[in-house]
Amino acid sequence: MRLLADTNLFVWFTLREPMPAIAEAALEDPNTGRFLSPASVVEIYRHFQRGVIKENPDEWLPLALARWTI
Repeated sequence: MRLLADTNLFVWFTLREPMPAIAEAALEDPNTGRFLSPASVVEIYRHFQRGVIKENPDEWLPLALARWTI
């Protein structure tokens, strides 16, 4: 399966926030291709600047993106 995640789904999965069980199962499946729009990276930094995302993306985003296709 190929899954194009929106920004929120990517952040929830990466930061281990509560999310729908079906989405979490699909993302954890090793046969799932995980895809993310480049615009989501920009949106993550905007959310951080506004305080919506508390963790600094510089600390976790590079590692998280290594497991996704942009």
